[in-house]
Amino acid sequence: MSEVRRSYSPSKISHTFFAVVVGFTLSASLNAQMLYGWRSIPGVGHVGIYAMDPNSGETVLVTDTGVGYFAAEYSTFDPIGHRYFLDGSPIVIEVNVLTRSTTILHVGDVGLLQYDPVTGLLYGMRSVLPSGNLFIFSVDPNTNEIKQVADTGVQARSGGPVLDPVRRRYIFGILEGGQNKLLAVNIDTGATTRFSYDLGGLVFDPVTRLFYGIRFVPATGTFGVFSLDFDTGATTFVADTGITVTSGAFELATFDPVGRRYFQTLDSSTYYVVAVDLRTRNVTRLNNALYDDQFDPGPAPALAVPALDARFLGALAALLALIGFWRTTRSNRQVTRFS
Repeated sequence: MSEVRRSYSPSKISHTFFAVVVGFTLSASLNAQMLYGWRSIPGVGHVGIYAMDPNSGETVLVTDTGVGYFAAEYSTFDPIGHRYFLDGSPIVIEVNVLTRSTTILHVGDVGLLQYDPVTGLLYGMRSVLPSGNLFIFSVDPNTNEIKQVADTGVQARSGGPVLDPVRRRYIFGILEGGQNKLLAVNIDTGATTRFSYDLGGLVFDPVTRLFYGIRFVPATGTFGVFSLDFDTGATTFVADTGITVTSGAFELATFDPVGRRYFQTLDSSTYYVVAVDLRTRNVTRLNNALYDDQFDPGPAPALAVPALDARFLGALAALLALIGFWRTTRSNRQVTRFS
């Protein structure tokens, strides 16, 4: 197993992100928009990271991580450095899908990690004594430094995490008073917000700043995709998947902000991915599903400026500005502190 350490300076992150916006193509074999996930490599038994074509469902092995048995929980993706993180505390497998290098992060009991493109950190949580409450922690994937961020005020969760990097919120499901609720923790201030919900497989859309998820619709007998406005709690029907029966855990979802597609991994005896185009409402079934898929918008020609939705460019520009502001503020604080 190879272990490669890298450092990402603020200027490198900003320039790389800008390159994605203008559609520069990197000289790598895997330079297109892809879904990345994992499964055991046949005949080898190691965890393999695979790429899946989101249009055809064809898969190709990206790298053999060299890791054998692995209790994977969740995954997350760095769209700037093109790194896939497979979370299975006490370790996290980090794979750069362009260079195909593998790094092992030691995170202890911190799990449910989500990547934040603003800070370049991973955010996750674990139980802390003596209160037994779940606390939010940050993990620097470049140095492996772990820091406590906030107390969630709850001791158990009932749903998977999702990160809103724009409003700085780490969100997960809880069961409170017999109701399913979402708990949002501001990773900058520690403030919490909660409300009732009934969607699974939540993903964040940086274009609309809405969340998308899935739930059963009794009137049609099928599962539908809905948008969720976290600030108002309003849900709106978007598309019908046409799926009637599934035993899938609706936490295995990812989102394509460029092509406006919602991907949900389902299980009705064999894993497969349902891709729902939110613009046309067309539904595509992709077989050969991987576990814990993550979408990479990629430095592909499809990201050329003329082809991009103006709202998407606006969202990317806003995120760039936010990254620059945050890093400038932090730098100024450090200068003041040490001057």
